Amino acid sequence: MRREKRGAVFVLVHVCLLLLSACTFLPVRTTSCYTVIKQAPFIGNLIFVKHNTVYAFSSNIVEIRSIANFTGSVANLHISPDGKYLLDPKIREAVSEELPEDAAFLFEQAVGLTTTHYLESLDLIEIQTGAKSHIEVPEMLRAYSLKGWFDREWLLFEPVFGIIQQGFIAFPVIDTSQPKGSIFLFNPFTRQSISIVPNLPAELDPDFLVLPRWWLYPFTYSTDKQRVFFYTHTETGMSKYVLWDITNQRVIWEEALNPVEVVDPARWSPDGKYIAYHYYDSQRLVLLDMQGTRTRIPTLSEKYVPSHDFSWSPNGQMLAFWIGDLSRKNEIMQPFEFVVYDTKTNAIINTCIISEGTTGEFFWSPDGRFILIAEKSHEYLLLDLQEKRAFRFNFEQGEIIGWMK
Repeated sequence: MRREKRGAVFVLVHVCLLLLSACTFLPVRTTSCYTVIKQAPFIGNLIFVKHNTVYAFSSNIVEIRSIANFTGSVANLHISPDGKYLLDPKIREAVSEELPEDAAFLFEQAVGLTTTHYLESLDLIEIQTGAKSHIEVPEMLRAYSLKGWFDREWLLFEPVFGIIQQGFIAFPVIDTSQPKGSIFLFNPFTRQSISIVPNLPAELDPDFLVLPRWWLYPFTYSTDKQRVFFYTHTETGMSKYVLWDITNQRVIWEEALNPVEVVDPARWSPDGKYIAYHYYDSQRLVLLDMQGTRTRIPTLSEKYVPSHDFSWSPNGQMLAFWIGDLSRKNEIMQPFEFVVYDTKTNAIINTCIISEGTTGEFFWSPDGRFILIAEKSHEYLLLDLQEKRAFRFNFEQGEIIGWMK
């Protein structure tokens, strides 16, 4: 399956106990296992693709309808957080002569980069009706990296032209004419575009030549656009996490990191109350609130560690992720369990859903009641958090990519 991910090898790093001395540890409540039923009372309204066509089907797969045709990769399709719209970017490879003048100059300076992706236009499709709007974006943004939906109204662009791959290391080609940490937002409904600049002081200015794996632009903005969480490795050799208040131009919180510590991208909760981030090497998942208080997210016991695959519920209250058993880390088909953490009650919902050898991608429904897990090719698991039950089913018609409203 395209999105199926290999299970990470979990490493227990004992020194992590020292690094977590500033974290809050709260009592943990666990719930009973989910009941797996044979017949689904409701599957929901889901989106799937097959042969460059997007389809929708409704409860119990009794109604299937075509929404739109698309070109390019299915990985470029983006469903809005509320499940109402589908974004189909028209992206192709381009050479420097086709880029805007400023972008072309910077592009040509990037040794080893010969092509980049160029956004020609966008198609915005209303999922319920299939109505399509063809949208032109500002010229400069066409050369930047479109990351998807920032929230229900705005699309997120990062000033990254492309990637230079050198062995196992990837380096971003960043538009250095923009202030470091800048992002660009584009509203496909109003055609308005804005830039957000954090105005970082010199001592926090990141050195983009040294970045953690899987994180080519290490700035994550809150949905209110007032705070940014980022990883920095400065020219002095210091590595740390920083939570920066853009409005008041101050550091809310910072944490020094081990120079060899590998960190993963952080994710804001949709309500802007928390940011969750993950330490890859020591397998820790941590919550940070807006006052700078850290809470280590618990697992079922000390023998379990979280993977780097985690996702917030639409209302920002729950965080879903896979956990692995350290005692079985060397097994080829290492089992992973799927759990959900409730930030309000500090409870771990132990679904007892097990996947062997892989951690499949999963999707929250827009109302936060259901989670759909892609297990294997054409095999899916539907979790009903309200009824505390699960349903496995096969879907041969295509590849499910998300939910519709």
